[in-house]
Amino acid sequence: MKKDIALKALLYIIPAVTIIAFLVVLSSFGFIKGNLSAGKQIPATIDKLEELVMNEAWEEALQEKKKLQQNWDKLAPPIQISTTEENIKDFSRTLNALEGYLRGKEKGLSLAEVQIIRFSWQQLEN
Repeated sequence: MKKDIALKALLYIIPAVTIIAFLVVLSSFGFIKGNLSAGKQIPATIDKLEELVMNEAWEEALQEKKKLQQNWDKLAPPIQISTTEENIKDFSRTLNALEGYLRGKEKGLSLAEVQIIRFSWQQLEN
């Protein structure tokens, strides 16, 4: 009798705990984004990148883009489960386009890509 009650309890508890664990993981992006060092550095790097492009400091902007790419590469794996693959690909694709515009010294297009990166960063947790 006690065995049956314990077995029934386990049959309800294990799925409930599993569902709760998945919900926590799926909604963890905001926490990851705000608490990993790479996530904390990305907004400041985007701002610095925009400033460098405005001043047409192309070599420094390329270095800052490299830092942004490194931080993104560190952050992308832990957030894969809490955001869509499309969001991750869009952010990565925009970083690649930005590099091309920086190398071509295209101020307007570079600024547009920086704004898209900023928007994508803000949209990642939505």
